[in-house]
Amino acid sequence: MSEAKILLNEIGRDDINDDSSNLLDCGLIDSIDIISLVTAMAARYGKDLDAKFLSAENFQSIAALDKMIKEAYGV
Repeated sequence: MSEAKILLNEIGRDDINDDSSNLLDCGLIDSIDIISLVTAMAARYGKDLDAKFLSAENFQSIAALDKMIKEAYGV
Protein backbone atom coordinates (compact mmCIF):
# COMPACT_ATOMS: atom_id res chain seq x y z
CA MET A 1 0.00 0.00 0.00
CA SER A 2 1.31 3.44 -0.85
CA GLU A 3 2.24 5.96 1.84
CA ALA A 4 -0.53 8.27 0.64
CA LYS A 5 -3.15 5.51 0.95
CA ILE A 6 -1.94 4.66 4.45
CA LEU A 7 -2.27 8.30 5.50
CA LEU A 8 -5.67 8.69 3.83
CA ASN A 9 -6.87 5.59 5.66
CA GLU A 10 -5.55 7.03 8.95
CA ILE A 11 -7.67 10.14 8.52
CA GLY A 12 -10.75 8.11 7.64
CA ARG A 13 -10.67 8.65 3.87
CA ASP A 14 -10.45 5.02 2.75
CA ASP A 15 -13.02 5.87 0.06
CA ILE A 16 -10.29 7.42 -2.11
CA ASN A 17 -8.57 4.90 -4.36
CA ASP A 18 -5.49 4.87 -6.58
CA ASP A 19 -7.56 5.70 -9.67
CA SER A 20 -9.03 8.85 -8.13
CA SER A 21 -7.68 12.00 -9.69
CA ASN A 22 -8.34 15.72 -9.40
CA LEU A 23 -9.06 15.16 -5.72
CA LEU A 24 -9.31 18.87 -4.98
CA ASP A 25 -10.96 19.95 -8.21
CA CYS A 26 -13.68 17.31 -7.88
CA GLY A 27 -14.21 18.00 -4.18
CA LEU A 28 -13.09 14.53 -3.07
CA ILE A 29 -10.85 16.17 -0.47
CA ASP A 30 -11.13 19.60 1.11
CA SER A 31 -9.07 21.87 3.31
CA ILE A 32 -9.96 19.90 6.44
CA ASP A 33 -8.67 16.72 4.78
CA ILE A 34 -5.44 18.51 3.82
CA ILE A 35 -4.93 19.71 7.40
CA SER A 36 -5.58 16.18 8.63
CA LEU A 37 -3.12 14.74 6.10
CA VAL A 38 -0.40 17.24 7.03
CA THR A 39 -0.94 16.48 10.72
CA ALA A 40 -0.82 12.72 10.05
CA MET A 41 2.41 13.15 8.05
CA ALA A 42 4.06 15.07 10.89
CA ALA A 43 3.06 12.38 13.37
CA ARG A 44 4.12 9.48 11.12
CA TYR A 45 7.47 10.90 9.97
CA GLY A 46 8.43 12.91 13.05
CA LYS A 47 8.69 16.34 11.44
CA ASP A 48 6.41 19.00 10.04
CA LEU A 49 5.79 19.21 6.32
CA ASP A 50 7.80 22.05 4.83
CA ALA A 51 5.52 24.83 3.57
CA LYS A 52 7.05 24.62 0.09
CA PHE A 53 5.09 21.37 -0.41
CA LEU A 54 1.72 22.98 0.33
CA SER A 55 0.48 23.41 -3.22
CA ALA A 56 -2.74 22.23 -4.82
CA GLU A 57 -0.81 20.10 -7.31
CA ASN A 58 0.61 17.95 -4.51
CA PHE A 59 -2.89 17.03 -3.31
CA GLN A 60 -4.55 16.25 -6.67
CA SER A 61 -3.95 12.48 -6.76
CA ILE A 62 -2.52 9.54 -4.87
CA ALA A 63 0.51 9.61 -7.19
CA ALA A 64 1.09 13.32 -6.49
CA LEU A 65 0.77 12.74 -2.75
CA ASP A 66 3.22 9.83 -2.88
CA LYS A 67 5.71 11.91 -4.86
CA MET A 68 5.44 14.77 -2.36
CA ILE A 69 5.88 12.42 0.61
CA LYS A 70 8.95 10.89 -0.99
CA GLU A 71 10.49 14.31 -1.65
CA ALA A 72 9.55 15.74 1.74
CA TYR A 73 10.37 12.77 3.94
CA GLY A 74 12.58 10.50 1.85
CA VAL A 75 10.28 7.47 2.11
